[in-house]
Amino acid sequence: MTAETRLVSRLALLVGVAGGLAVLAAWAGSSSTPVVGRQAAWGAVGVAGTFGVTAASFLWVATGRQAVARRTAELRGLILAGVAQARSGAGPADHTGEAAGSGAGADPAGADLVATATMVHYHRAGCRLAAGKPVEPAGRADHEQAGRTPCGVCLEGTSPGPRDEP
Repeated sequence: MTAETRLVSRLALLVGVAGGLAVLAAWAGSSSTPVVGRQAAWGAVGVAGTFGVTAASFLWVATGRQAVARRTAELRGLILAGVAQARSGAGPADHTGEAAGSGAGADPAGADLVATATMVHYHRAGCRLAAGKPVEPAGRADHEQAGRTPCGVCLEGTSPGPRDEP
Protein backbone atom coordinates (compact mmCIF):
# COMPACT_ATOMS: atom_id res chain seq x y z
CA MET A 1 0.00 0.00 0.00
CA THR A 2 1.50 3.31 -1.05
CA ALA A 3 1.60 6.41 1.15
CA GLU A 4 -0.94 8.10 -1.13
CA THR A 5 -3.30 5.13 -0.81
CA ARG A 6 -2.99 5.18 2.98
CA LEU A 7 -3.71 8.91 3.02
CA VAL A 8 -6.80 8.53 0.82
CA SER A 9 -8.01 5.60 2.93
CA ARG A 10 -7.65 7.61 6.14
CA LEU A 11 -9.38 10.59 4.55
CA ALA A 12 -12.24 8.34 3.42
CA LEU A 13 -12.55 6.91 6.92
CA LEU A 14 -12.61 10.38 8.47
CA VAL A 15 -15.20 11.68 5.98
CA GLY A 16 -17.32 8.54 6.40
CA VAL A 17 -17.32 8.72 10.19
CA ALA A 18 -18.08 12.46 10.14
CA GLY A 19 -20.92 11.87 7.66
CA GLY A 20 -22.34 9.05 9.74
CA LEU A 21 -22.22 11.15 12.89
CA ALA A 22 -23.94 14.00 11.02
CA VAL A 23 -26.73 11.66 9.92
CA LEU A 24 -27.17 10.37 13.48
CA ALA A 25 -27.18 13.94 14.86
CA ALA A 26 -29.76 14.98 12.24
CA TRP A 27 -31.98 12.05 13.14
CA ALA A 28 -31.72 12.74 16.87
CA GLY A 29 -32.19 16.49 16.44
CA SER A 30 -35.17 16.32 14.10
CA SER A 31 -36.92 13.59 16.07
CA SER A 32 -36.70 15.60 19.31
CA THR A 33 -38.61 18.66 18.05
CA PRO A 34 -42.13 19.02 16.70
CA VAL A 35 -41.33 22.33 14.96
CA VAL A 36 -41.07 21.81 11.20
CA GLY A 37 -38.60 24.69 10.72
CA ARG A 38 -36.12 23.08 13.10
CA GLN A 39 -36.64 19.68 11.52
CA ALA A 40 -35.80 21.19 8.12
CA ALA A 41 -32.50 22.53 9.48
CA TRP A 42 -31.66 19.10 10.83
CA GLY A 43 -32.67 17.67 7.47
CA ALA A 44 -29.98 19.80 5.82
CA VAL A 45 -27.44 18.39 8.28
CA GLY A 46 -28.64 14.89 7.39
CA VAL A 47 -28.25 15.56 3.66
CA ALA A 48 -24.70 16.84 4.23
CA GLY A 49 -23.94 13.73 6.29
CA THR A 50 -25.33 11.49 3.57
CA PHE A 51 -23.12 13.28 1.05
CA GLY A 52 -20.11 12.63 3.31
CA VAL A 53 -20.89 8.91 3.60
CA THR A 54 -21.36 8.71 -0.19
CA ALA A 55 -18.07 10.52 -0.84
CA ALA A 56 -16.26 8.19 1.58
CA SER A 57 -17.73 5.15 -0.16
CA PHE A 58 -16.58 6.50 -3.51
CA LEU A 59 -13.05 7.05 -2.17
CA TRP A 60 -12.90 3.51 -0.72
CA VAL A 61 -14.06 1.95 -3.98
CA ALA A 62 -11.65 4.07 -6.06
CA THR A 63 -8.74 3.19 -3.79
CA GLY A 64 -9.63 -0.50 -3.96
CA ARG A 65 -9.85 -0.40 -7.75
CA GLN A 66 -6.42 1.21 -7.95
CA ALA A 67 -4.95 -1.46 -5.66
CA VAL A 68 -6.50 -4.22 -7.77
CA ALA A 69 -5.19 -2.61 -10.97
CA ARG A 70 -1.66 -2.41 -9.54
CA ARG A 71 -1.76 -6.03 -8.38
CA THR A 72 -3.21 -7.19 -11.72
CA ALA A 73 -0.42 -5.43 -13.63
CA GLU A 74 2.16 -7.02 -11.32
CA LEU A 75 0.69 -10.49 -11.79
CA ARG A 76 0.38 -10.01 -15.56
CA GLY A 77 4.10 -9.22 -15.67
CA LEU A 78 4.93 -12.32 -13.64
CA ILE A 79 2.76 -14.51 -15.86
CA LEU A 80 4.29 -13.13 -19.05
CA ALA A 81 7.79 -13.64 -17.63
CA GLY A 82 6.90 -17.25 -16.75
CA VAL A 83 5.49 -17.89 -20.22
CA ALA A 84 8.60 -16.42 -21.84
CA GLN A 85 10.79 -18.55 -19.60
CA ALA A 86 8.79 -21.68 -20.40
CA ARG A 87 8.91 -20.96 -24.14
CA SER A 88 12.65 -20.50 -23.99
CA GLY A 89 12.91 -24.08 -22.71
CA ALA A 90 14.36 -23.08 -19.38
CA GLY A 91 11.31 -24.29 -17.44
CA PRO A 92 10.08 -22.69 -14.24
CA ALA A 93 12.62 -22.02 -11.54
CA ASP A 94 12.30 -24.14 -8.42
CA HIS A 95 13.02 -22.93 -4.90
CA THR A 96 16.80 -23.28 -5.41
CA GLY A 97 16.76 -20.95 -8.41
CA GLU A 98 17.62 -23.68 -10.91
CA ALA A 99 15.31 -24.51 -13.77
CA ALA A 100 13.06 -27.44 -12.93
CA GLY A 101 14.44 -30.72 -14.16
CA SER A 102 17.90 -29.27 -14.83
CA GLY A 103 19.45 -29.92 -11.42
CA ALA A 104 21.85 -32.68 -10.49
CA GLY A 105 18.98 -34.93 -9.35
CA ALA A 106 17.14 -34.78 -12.68
CA ASP A 107 17.09 -38.03 -14.57
CA PRO A 108 17.36 -37.51 -18.33
CA ALA A 109 15.41 -40.74 -18.85
CA GLY A 110 12.35 -39.03 -17.39
CA ALA A 111 12.26 -40.36 -13.81
CA ASP A 112 11.74 -36.77 -12.56
CA LEU A 113 8.32 -36.67 -14.27
CA VAL A 114 5.29 -36.68 -11.96
CA ALA A 115 1.50 -36.84 -12.10
CA THR A 116 -1.51 -38.07 -10.15
CA ALA A 117 -3.86 -40.77 -11.37
CA THR A 118 -6.45 -38.15 -12.35
CA MET A 119 -4.12 -35.73 -14.16
CA VAL A 120 -4.32 -35.33 -17.93
CA HIS A 121 -0.73 -34.05 -18.22
CA TYR A 122 2.55 -35.13 -16.66
CA HIS A 123 4.95 -32.56 -15.26
CA ARG A 124 8.54 -32.06 -14.17
CA ALA A 125 8.92 -32.49 -10.43
CA GLY A 126 9.38 -28.72 -9.89
CA CYS A 127 6.46 -27.60 -12.06
CA ARG A 128 4.26 -24.98 -10.38
CA LEU A 129 1.15 -26.65 -11.82
CA ALA A 130 1.92 -29.85 -9.89
CA ALA A 131 3.06 -28.12 -6.70
CA GLY A 132 1.16 -29.12 -3.58
CA LYS A 133 -0.54 -32.08 -5.23
CA PRO A 134 -0.01 -35.71 -4.21
CA VAL A 135 2.03 -36.57 -7.32
CA GLU A 136 3.89 -39.82 -7.93
CA PRO A 137 7.06 -40.08 -10.00
CA ALA A 138 7.11 -42.28 -13.10
CA GLY A 139 8.90 -42.50 -16.41
CA ARG A 140 7.74 -40.80 -19.60
CA ALA A 141 6.66 -44.13 -21.12
CA ASP A 142 4.50 -44.91 -18.06
CA HIS A 143 2.78 -41.52 -18.25
CA GLU A 144 2.17 -41.81 -21.99
CA GLN A 145 0.86 -45.35 -21.54
CA ALA A 146 -1.62 -43.93 -19.00
CA GLY A 147 -2.80 -41.50 -21.69
CA ARG A 148 -1.16 -38.38 -20.28
CA THR A 149 0.49 -35.72 -22.42
CA PRO A 150 3.38 -33.38 -21.53
CA CYS A 151 2.61 -30.23 -19.56
CA GLY A 152 2.44 -27.17 -21.79
CA VAL A 153 4.32 -25.07 -19.21
CA CYS A 154 7.24 -27.14 -17.93
CA LEU A 155 7.59 -29.57 -20.84
CA GLU A 156 6.66 -27.40 -23.81
CA GLY A 157 8.28 -28.64 -26.99
CA THR A 158 9.12 -32.09 -25.59
CA SER A 159 6.06 -33.86 -26.96
CA PRO A 160 6.90 -36.89 -29.11
CA GLY A 161 4.22 -35.95 -31.65
CA PRO A 162 2.10 -32.98 -32.73
CA ARG A 163 0.24 -31.24 -29.94
CA ASP A 164 -3.41 -30.26 -29.96
CA GLU A 165 -3.44 -26.47 -29.85
CA PRO A 166 -6.65 -24.60 -28.98
